[in-house]
Amino acid sequence: MAAAGIGIVPVAPVSHLEAVATAAKICADTGTAGLLIPEGRYEQTGKHNPLINIITYPTHVELRLDEVGCDGTVRWTTTATGDQSVSGFISVGNLGATIDAAYRTAAHRSADDRGSAYRRRHPFVHPATESET
Repeated sequence: MAAAGIGIVPVAPVSHLEAVATAAKICADTGTAGLLIPEGRYEQTGKHNPLINIITYPTHVELRLDEVGCDGTVRWTTTATGDQSVSGFISVGNLGATIDAAYRTAAHRSADDRGSAYRRRHPFVHPATESET
């Protein structure tokens, strides 16, 4: 998010529903104008190549990012995807790292979408000059 010029104040993890329900308190505690709430899921499917007897695990992730106002209403939302497919003889590798790489791809897309949306709404204010979470 910082690379997209969006100021972030991290808070302790809470569920999506709890964050929306307590948005006013979170905003008051952190001095922010809103919340950015991520929600993600991933899937990995084993694919067997019988010619060389190797199993690969292509990874697909979906990341939703919601901007929620301090009043608990959703102001903006985006969904981004990321895919990773390691190939070669050592294709199983570190499955967690593959998931992380796919999430990073989706997170960069979400940050780009959020930065673009902010610039459209505030054409004369650079996002880095205002704290918005």
